[in-house]
Amino acid sequence: MGKHLATKDGFATEEYIEYFRSVARGGVAALVTGIQVIDPTWHYISDRQTWLCDDKYIPGLKKLTEAIHGEDCLIFFQPWHSGQAGQPTGVGAARPKTCNDFSIEEIHQIQDMWFQASRRAKEAGADGIEFHCAHTYLPSQFLSPLFNHRTDAYGSNNVENSMRFTIEIIQRIQKELADDSFMVIAKINGDDFAEGGTDLERARQACILLEREGVKMITVNGGGAITRVECMSDNGVQPEGWKVPLAEGVKSVAWCGMP
Repeated sequence: MGKHLATKDGFATEEYIEYFRSVARGGVAALVTGIQVIDPTWHYISDRQTWLCDDKYIPGLKKLTEAIHGEDCLIFFQPWHSGQAGQPTGVGAARPKTCNDFSIEEIHQIQDMWFQASRRAKEAGADGIEFHCAHTYLPSQFLSPLFNHRTDAYGSNNVENSMRFTIEIIQRIQKELADDSFMVIAKINGDDFAEGGTDLERARQACILLEREGVKMITVNGGGAITRVECMSDNGVQPEGWKVPLAEGVKSVAWCGMP
């Protein structure tokens, strides 16, 4: 989750590093950084997160990975694009484009940003990236019929097309970056908790595709920045473990190599 401890222009600070080191020292096996900006020109919504959009960020992030590995813990970076969940900045600023507005060329440009961010993650020593396909951010928007009204190969008329944006990025990462020390894991909505959005059955079908592409682990959550935030980050009202059935539903079809 976002900790807002980086500089405003995306550099890791000692405070940021020490926060994660303290978590690793507690005995966890692996942790994920939380969202990391891949396009600083976008209407990103989370201030003081680390950025992955330039090689200049690699040295600071390398200090982070070394600190975490020093505590015998794995660390995964989380490249992120908010899509239409971004907020316009400045007087008279336009709303962000939706997944329906992108040309094919623009889709490929964003995909390349994702790949380059993943390359930087590897060069910084991360153990892999978590592909963030949850919480109604851009990949989640492509998957969800509530947001995706395209009629081309990236449309939501079937799960294969709606996952194409995500799968094409993962395929390139697997081909050019993945090895014994760098892997892809994923995070996905088991339910958007919004009428017409991604539901558990759609998520199950999507996770079969993720597993087929060699994704090693899938985290299942729900809700989102532009549907129901309280279903993304709990407000303490729901009973403990209330989203476990979503994970169980995914695990019944996608085991990611687990026995």
